[in-house]
Amino acid sequence: MQSSAVARDTEPNSKYDYKARRDKARAMWMRVAARYQHVVVRFVVGVNTDVVRQASIEDEQRIHFDFMMLPLEDRYDNLSNKTRAFFRAVAEHYPAVEFCAKMGGCVVLLYIVHVFDASPVQHGGLVADVLSGRIMRKMILPNFGTLRAGGPEDTTLSWWLLASNATFFEDRRLCRLTCDDGTVALSDQEEQGFPLQYWDEVWRHEGCRRAPPYPLPYVPVQSRKYPGLEKMHMLMV
Repeated sequence: MQSSAVARDTEPNSKYDYKARRDKARAMWMRVAARYQHVVVRFVVGVNTDVVRQASIEDEQRIHFDFMMLPLEDRYDNLSNKTRAFFRAVAEHYPAVEFCAKMGGCVVLLYIVHVFDASPVQHGGLVADVLSGRIMRKMILPNFGTLRAGGPEDTTLSWWLLASNATFFEDRRLCRLTCDDGTVALSDQEEQGFPLQYWDEVWRHEGCRRAPPYPLPYVPVQSRKYPGLEKMHMLMV
């Protein structure tokens, strides 16, 4: 899960309060994910040039030991480089990995889904990009030095996959506005995630906690012409 240190003037529980999101994930869905031996969850961070912010991450790591700390500067304009370094680190540390999900900490993950089961979990981040282990081993690792790192991370990742002729599948179950049968993760693109104040409310809502069908139904693209968060809230209350 992509994360970062918190700036000193950050409003508590806001979109940029990354520690609050990490603490919420630890208390909720990460405890459930830990039951599965084949699932590893880590907060992915780089090195912060602000010594106070860097020290806060190191203190948090000593308590929880759930960070993947990459040897690069953690800046917004360095996210594409952080992305390729993350996939390389996963491929090197977990050579038998089948799939790797790069998630942000701003959204709600409802289920851990694998081939034989769709298991409800509590909360987490947006499953934005899922790469197979084969792509990481055959595309990321051997071409790491020539993968261009610039521009938005999602666009840059698309360039890499297009250049490698990889098969791409856009699955809208990973990014929904409402808790439908096929929803895996909740997100509002206009909000760049899912506001933290809604997470507990979603978890308490029976429609978002019910056991998912198997196999999960395919979900078409969901239009953002209606007020997503407002509708979601109305459905919950």
